[in-house]
Amino acid sequence: MLDAFRARNGLAPLVSHPLCEAAARAHAADLARRAVLSHGSGPGNMDTVAQRIAAQGYAWSFAAENVAFGQRDAAEVMAAWEGSPGHHANMASPLAVHFGFGGASNHIGPYWVLVLAAPL
Repeated sequence: MLDAFRARNGLAPLVSHPLCEAAARAHAADLARRAVLSHGSGPGNMDTVAQRIAAQGYAWSFAAENVAFGQRDAAEVMAAWEGSPGHHANMASPLAVHFGFGGASNHIGPYWVLVLAAPL
């Protein structure tokens, strides 16, 4: 789905990266655990996607993140992000090289995280 979106926008496909995947899955699980939708996590919600991928060991030159809540599946969340200017811009960034995707659910619904990054 992400590759098709990028192709429609004249961009190269992205490569799944295990450290980006780990950061996306961990952040989705944290959002579901806390029942919030936020780009931050932990005490005071002060960290960033860049800090989370760096903590995984990914040396980054570009980092962006899309988060969502409530969509039933990956196709639905991708469609929502495509229709949102800020999320669309993240996915269409020519700087992005790698991605990671994660989802987690709690009693109120599913949380989704897409991490986009480029190495140093």
